[in-house]
Amino acid sequence: MSVAEPIALDGLADLAGRYRGVICDVWGVLHNGQRLYPGVGDALAGLRANMGPVVLLSNAPKSARTISSSIAAMGLPATAYDRVMSSGSLVRDVLRTAIAKKGGPVRVLFIGKAGDREIIEDLDVTVTDDAGAADLFLACGFDPGYSLDLAPYEPTLCAALEVGHEMICANPDRWAPSGDRLAPCAGLFADRYETMGGRALRCGKPFAEAFEAAIEALSGLADRPLTRREILVIGDGPETDIAGAERMGLDCVLIESGLHSAPGGSAAPAPRPGLARHRPTYTLESLRWRG
Repeated sequence: MSVAEPIALDGLADLAGRYRGVICDVWGVLHNGQRLYPGVGDALAGLRANMGPVVLLSNAPKSARTISSSIAAMGLPATAYDRVMSSGSLVRDVLRTAIAKKGGPVRVLFIGKAGDREIIEDLDVTVTDDAGAADLFLACGFDPGYSLDLAPYEPTLCAALEVGHEMICANPDRWAPSGDRLAPCAGLFADRYETMGGRALRCGKPFAEAFEAAIEALSGLADRPLTRREILVIGDGPETDIAGAERMGLDCVLIESGLHSAPGGSAAPAPRPGLARHRPTYTLESLRWRG
């Protein structure tokens, strides 16, 4: 369980043998959206050798296959971890349920860039610009670039609100590292939609469904049910990784680089204040096995 004052680690080797499974974030912990951080491969090898299976749990609005491919392109092989899970995978489950309930194809009002549509590939889903004709409203992210101007999206938000759609938010994060800065994420859309009076279903961390799925996966990989005390969460997001771990009764490591080290510009709020509400069990400057 989390303690009042986090314990500063020199490296994850300080915790060797204490846990039997690991849930690890991806963006801001393994990489900055463009390249891997130094020491990540050794850290994951140490975790798997000394703490059991490692499940990567990301809030990216992408399929597990796409995330695996992207980190492989950065130089991290699939042998460095045991499984990838994502909010995009949870969204696919929501869509499958909607398709089954309707008994046929569903039409989705969509906000996001073209690449985000891969989470609906091979599903019986079509995209429509007509809120009234849509069965569901899905928000994945901002168009390319880092403009925080929500004005271009207001007509879609207003149309969805008028019809009464609940927004399916495919990424609860508000910010994520992208190179040397922070990029806005779909959590900002959910915030805006709720202030307008709409409802938003956020798929991913810090919510229980994401962690429960990861815990089930870890238990399957370990060939026995793991208790909450046997699982360690690693992440850089106070309001996602750390809050979710607290909610689930899991020990957690806050990685102090990643989300906290990328300047967001004058419009991007510093993510640090989340620590006033959510306390990690441990802190570590960056993901590394030894100091």
